[in-house]
Amino acid sequence: MAKIKVEAIVKQRLFYRLCIIKIKFISLFNKQLAAKLAEQLIKDIESNFKKYFLCKVKTSKE
Repeated sequence: MAKIKVEAIVKQRLFYRLCIIKIKFISLFNKQLAAKLAEQLIKDIESNFKKYFLCKVKTSKE
Protein backbone atom coordinates (compact mmCIF):
# COMPACT_ATOMS: atom_id res chain seq x y z
CA MET A 1 0.00 0.00 0.00
CA ALA A 2 1.33 3.41 -0.89
CA LYS A 3 2.51 5.66 1.90
CA ILE A 4 0.24 8.47 0.69
CA LYS A 5 -2.84 6.27 0.99
CA VAL A 6 -1.86 5.17 4.50
CA GLU A 7 -1.45 8.80 5.58
CA ALA A 8 -4.87 9.67 4.13
CA ILE A 9 -6.49 6.80 6.04
CA VAL A 10 -4.84 7.85 9.30
CA LYS A 11 -5.93 11.46 8.79
CA GLN A 12 -9.52 10.40 8.06
CA ARG A 13 -9.67 8.28 11.21
CA LEU A 14 -8.29 11.21 13.22
CA PHE A 15 -10.92 13.45 11.65
CA TYR A 16 -13.66 11.03 12.76
CA ARG A 17 -12.30 10.98 16.30
CA LEU A 18 -12.22 14.78 16.44
CA CYS A 19 -15.80 14.92 15.14
CA ILE A 20 -16.91 12.59 17.92
CA ILE A 21 -15.22 14.76 20.54
CA LYS A 22 -16.87 17.85 19.02
CA ILE A 23 -20.29 16.16 19.09
CA LYS A 24 -19.82 15.20 22.74
CA PHE A 25 -18.93 18.79 23.64
CA ILE A 26 -21.87 20.26 21.69
CA SER A 27 -24.25 17.76 23.29
CA LEU A 28 -23.62 19.42 26.65
CA PHE A 29 -25.32 22.58 25.35
CA ASN A 30 -27.52 21.60 22.41
CA LYS A 31 -28.77 18.01 22.13
CA GLN A 32 -30.66 18.55 18.85
CA LEU A 33 -27.64 19.99 17.04
CA ALA A 34 -25.46 17.19 18.37
CA ALA A 35 -27.97 14.61 17.11
CA LYS A 36 -27.92 16.15 13.61
CA LEU A 37 -24.10 16.20 13.57
CA ALA A 38 -24.03 12.57 14.73
CA GLU A 39 -26.41 11.54 11.93
CA GLN A 40 -24.19 13.24 9.35
CA LEU A 41 -21.10 11.56 10.76
CA ILE A 42 -22.79 8.15 10.72
CA LYS A 43 -23.80 8.60 7.08
CA ASP A 44 -20.24 9.56 6.17
CA ILE A 45 -18.80 6.56 8.00
CA GLU A 46 -21.33 4.22 6.36
CA SER A 47 -20.39 5.43 2.90
CA ASN A 48 -16.63 5.16 3.56
CA PHE A 49 -16.47 2.20 5.96
CA LYS A 50 -14.67 -0.25 3.69
CA LYS A 51 -12.37 2.44 2.40
CA TYR A 52 -11.10 3.62 5.80
CA PHE A 53 -11.70 0.89 8.38
CA LEU A 54 -11.16 -2.42 6.59
CA CYS A 55 -7.86 -1.38 5.08
CA LYS A 56 -4.90 -3.42 6.29
CA VAL A 57 -1.56 -1.70 6.42
CA LYS A 58 1.35 -3.99 5.65
CA THR A 59 4.75 -3.13 7.06
CA SER A 60 7.86 -4.02 5.12
CA LYS A 61 10.30 -6.40 6.79
CA GLU A 62 13.72 -4.80 6.60
